[in-house]
Amino acid sequence: MRGKTATTFAFLALLTCFQWVAGQSITGRVIDGQNEEALVGVTVRLMDGETLKGGAYTDDSGEYTIMPIQPGTYTLIYSYVSYLTDTVKDVTVAAGQDLTLDRVLEPDVQETVVIYSKIERNSEAQVLNLQRRSTSVVDVISIENIRRAGDSDVGSAMKRVTGVTVEGGKYVYVRGLSDRYSKTLLNGNEIPGLDPDRNSVQMDMFPSNLVDNVVVHKTYSPDLPGDFAGGLIKISTKDFPTNFTVRYSSSLGFNPQANLNSNFLEGTRGRFDWLGIDDGTRAAPDYVADPNTPLPAGPSFSDPNVASVIDSSSNAFSTPVYPQNRTSGVNHSHSFSIGNQTFLKGRPLGYVASISYRNNESYYDNGISARWKLTGNTSNTASLTPLLDLRDQSATRDVLWGALGSLSYVVGRDQQLRLNFLHNQSGTSNARFLTGSIPEADPELTFETRVIQYTERSMDAVQLSGFHKFGDGSSPGKFGRLGFNWAGAYTRTSQDEPDLRYFSNDYEINNQGDTLYLIQESLYRVPTRFFRKMTQDNLDFKGHFELPFEGWTGQEGKIKFGGSALYKARDFQEAIYDFRIGSATTPYNGNDADYFADDNIGVVDTNENGLFLYGLYMIDATQPQNSYRGRQGVYSGYAMAEANLTERLRMIAGGRYELTNIEVESRDASLSPGVVDAGDFLPSVNLIYSLNQDSLKNIMNIRASYSRTLARPTFRELAPFASFAFTRDFVLIGNDTLRRTNIDNFDLRWEMFPTTSEIVSVSVFYKRFQNPIERVINPTAQNVELNYRNVPEALLYGAEFEFRKKLGFISNSLRDFRAAANLTLIQSQLDINPDELALIRTLDEDAPATRPMFGQSPYTINGELAYVNDSIGLNTSLNFNVFGPRISNVSVGGTPNVFEQPRPRLDFSIAKSFGKVALRFRARNLLDPEYRQIHTLNDADFIYSSFRLGRTYSLSVSYTFERPTKK
Repeated sequence: MRGKTATTFAFLALLTCFQWVAGQSITGRVIDGQNEEALVGVTVRLMDGETLKGGAYTDDSGEYTIMPIQPGTYTLIYSYVSYLTDTVKDVTVAAGQDLTLDRVLEPDVQETVVIYSKIERNSEAQVLNLQRRSTSVVDVISIENIRRAGDSDVGSAMKRVTGVTVEGGKYVYVRGLSDRYSKTLLNGNEIPGLDPDRNSVQMDMFPSNLVDNVVVHKTYSPDLPGDFAGGLIKISTKDFPTNFTVRYSSSLGFNPQANLNSNFLEGTRGRFDWLGIDDGTRAAPDYVADPNTPLPAGPSFSDPNVASVIDSSSNAFSTPVYPQNRTSGVNHSHSFSIGNQTFLKGRPLGYVASISYRNNESYYDNGISARWKLTGNTSNTASLTPLLDLRDQSATRDVLWGALGSLSYVVGRDQQLRLNFLHNQSGTSNARFLTGSIPEADPELTFETRVIQYTERSMDAVQLSGFHKFGDGSSPGKFGRLGFNWAGAYTRTSQDEPDLRYFSNDYEINNQGDTLYLIQESLYRVPTRFFRKMTQDNLDFKGHFELPFEGWTGQEGKIKFGGSALYKARDFQEAIYDFRIGSATTPYNGNDADYFADDNIGVVDTNENGLFLYGLYMIDATQPQNSYRGRQGVYSGYAMAEANLTERLRMIAGGRYELTNIEVESRDASLSPGVVDAGDFLPSVNLIYSLNQDSLKNIMNIRASYSRTLARPTFRELAPFASFAFTRDFVLIGNDTLRRTNIDNFDLRWEMFPTTSEIVSVSVFYKRFQNPIERVINPTAQNVELNYRNVPEALLYGAEFEFRKKLGFISNSLRDFRAAANLTLIQSQLDINPDELALIRTLDEDAPATRPMFGQSPYTINGELAYVNDSIGLNTSLNFNVFGPRISNVSVGGTPNVFEQPRPRLDFSIAKSFGKVALRFRARNLLDPEYRQIHTLNDADFIYSSFRLGRTYSLSVSYTFERPTKK
């Protein structure tokens, strides 16, 4: 693969050299005549009389290059929507001489009355401008970055943001803090998560085709929700284009390890699995689906009606509990969007509609899954004791599709309304087969376990927002026109896990060579089926007033105030059904199909002693406390001011008050509800000092901030719901006495913007947590049990370094190359719960009283090398990402914690456009690193989990049609 990559870059270098030697070039930069900022997407045409000889578009720095050009005299025409066309005649290009021609375009006042001018925020330069002007410390990634890297969803793209790591392709960790300290907004509105065990939103639910940009706020200001400490992630969906635009793309991908594999494990498919929707194939019968009407639990009964229920229910689960081998397909994705700006009653009406679809498959049979325990004192123990040693085979099919519709209407001067509708749907099917030994039980036995899981997730969001300005600006005084922004949103998310199946057995080979099988009726070793469903509704309303004023330095300031109301309602249900072994059951012989054949399930007979069950039968093992209902209300108001203290020093300060009420009730009425009822004042001060006020280049700022934020316990953490780790690790139970966490945040940042598309920055930060919530061991429990508790204190501090730079400053021959890199260094320290620490020190008397925070990496590194040449329609990108070792599992007692190991990732993408059509080739996961989690004792590593996913190659074609909007 390395040879192929080198060949690709050699081809690019040769192509670039050919362009340079074939003729001369005209380069230049186009800026706005009013604010002197770069204009992106200006059309530059090279004319010889009436004949078009070449052309280009300005890039995110406002720069353009036309090449190759033969010597001669030409006319250059610069055109841009809402600006006056600029024509330059008699431009002479001499042999052997390149030409530089910069231009200034002036707004077309008459045209801007007709064409609604909107701010684009999807190119690299535009989002960097947003980052530069932000009142808080932010990092931004544009759709341009996402496309260049070939990321198919937001989860894949987020790992390229400074200080961000992504767990499992879904869960975002900002500055080393786990997902509980992150928050996600969609078009400014809060959306609920799709995982009952997590606080954050699963980022792989958002196809990149529906997104314009992603902004990560790393510091808090009072106009933002106050419940985050790592990052507040704002996802902005597609806005309408100013021209009529149609885009379509399709891609095919192939992973030699996963695709067209005849050993691909899979459970029973439904008709609508290709849409991420279960068609009922995995549904439980009505009379066992409701945990309020459980089946009787026992092998003998006196009522014949009861016996018939058991008989029919056992046979009603028609899907097998064991995976089967099938041949997998190929990865493929498709997207379509259409948008325009038209007019309704003479006023601009913008619209966009978009849909995307993706079907990916992954597979490995090279995995290891093992469990270890420290059984002696660390001072005289050289090795951990093996508890479980399994070979792991896994297959996953992931379907994701999304649809977006958006309308924006200018109802009057400075009056605008916007309506968004978004639906995302995903379905993930996973099948696993693990086999190996359980040394602690019987080293002569071979243990086998099978898992079939299907997870259906969906999100529907309806958002209505508006912007209004009052007054005509003619009033005397220092105050400007009052602006009002408002938004209301309803979002429903659901996650359904129908018929999650586990089936385990043991076997051994005796001295005669016979295989002896055994089904043990211990915890989750019998065939077991789970049915879990969660739905959550969010209602989010907010309003913000903004009043500009002229400050004492003569520069504009702002007063902002407003409030919000957020209501969440969650319902979670779990039902569990176990197969039990009745009398005269045909023994398991290693053949799954025979064991679960109809004639061996739910047979009922009657003799002189009454009812008698034999064969496999089913009982309801549902635990009522595992189903719960949660309600949360957060009501807030804020006020803040933004003004210049001096000509160079700007301050943004204010406070927010948030009133919180959370209540979680179990279906088990004997358990007390979890309740949080509190109010918090959250102050914030941000200072921005401008070192260089040049509006075009080398802009430098120093930012300093202090804020107080919080983290609330989630529904899952307050509920008494017991989650079982099915590979014999632990039971995780909620805690109804949890308190919220208060966090003090300090940030300092220096940043420089050499041009509109370049940045160099250095940041340091420090955070102090009071009462952080962590998973801790319950030392009084009979079995291994973890729960959530507040620990006294935690600290986190670190530094971030970032640059994005074009390489033309090294040599003019590198002007189309750009490089980007960022590095984050982090340290954290968490107080270990005293009871847990006492248990650890029984085996390790020198164990420290602190440990790193869960999921915190000591470093993250991202890098990109790109070649972008719009004049020939060619761009390439080579992206690198790696994170440092982080705690993935907190172990029991003195056993060392499990650390997920660094996993360097290298992706390559190359695209070539041919007018309206573009081709793209992507190679992902080129290094194919090992996914590895380990314990470490006395410098020796003990594998907890390990596998490789292989490399993926894809080829895509896209078509783009644009037509100027008719006046």
